[in-house]
Formats: sequence, structure tokens, C-alpha cells
Amino acid sequence: MERSRRYETLKARFRSLCRIVNAVGGLLLITIMVMITADVISRSLFDSPIDGVFEVVELLMASLVSLGLAHAGVQGAHVTVDFLVSNLSATLQRVIDLINHLISAVLFGAICWKSLEQALKLKSYETTTVLLEIRLYPFLIILGVGAGLLGIVYLFYFTDRVIERKS
Repeated sequence: MERSRRYETLKARFRSLCRIVNAVGGLLLITIMVMITADVISRSLFDSPIDGVFEVVELLMASLVSLGLAHAGVQGAHVTVDFLVSNLSATLQRVIDLINHLISAVLFGAICWKSLEQALKLKSYETTTVLLEIRLYPFLIILGVGAGLLGIVYLFYFTDRVIERKS
């Protein structure tokens, strides 16, 4: 019973973390909207675009998507195609669901790991964007964190299915 309560507390805290990370992504979206609006106004009124807006928007957009992955996973908002699985028995559907969650956790864990590994390389190479020379490694760290959080979401789903099966 104590283990179950601790597990549920851990899940609740993790869901809160995902909401916070998603809110940061929302702030990035607002930043993107303000930057694009300012660029369009500057281009229209003064015939002078703001240098580097495109570069910054690209980086922020990748970060925005990465930061929203885990929250979407917690909400069950990721798209699933189950027209083949829906015709199978309930037991087989649960087994496939279990395998799917485990594979997803491993896959997003690998994406996290490789993104962080690549971020370290980009940091050592001092890789930057072309125009504004923005260092790229922090954005790969954000990508890795987003993928890692989504991997943890799938681990929770996997664990929930295993516990559900034992009950």
C-alpha cells in the first residue's frame, strides 16, 4: 500500500513537472508570435526586416515542440492508429499496448541520450547559427530533455499496465 501511494505521488509530481515544462513552451510560443509580428510590422512600415528573426524562430519552434511532448503524452494526446489492433482480443490488445509503451520508452530514451551526446559535441565544436551566431547546443539539450520526459511518460504507462495486469 505504501509503495502504491509513493508511486502515485511520484506520478503526480511528474505530471506537474510536465505542466511546467509545457508552460515554458507556451511562453516560447508567445515569444515567437511577438517576434514574427514585430518583424512583419518592421518590414511593412519601415521596409526593414529584423535581422535573424528566422533563425531565432527556427530554434524556438524546435524547443517549443520538444517541451510540449511530455505534457501531450501525459494527456494521452498523441495520435495512435489502432485499426488493426482493435479487432484483436482484449488480452492481445493489452499485450501489444504493453510492448508499444516499452518500445516507446526505449526509443525516446535513446533520442534523449543521443541528443545530449550531440549537444556536448556541438558545445566543444562551438557550433553556431550562421547569421546571429547563436550557440546550438542548448537547443539540443532542450530536445533531449523533452524526449527524455516523454520516455518517462511511456515508462509510467508501461508500469501502470504491468500493475493493472497483476491486480
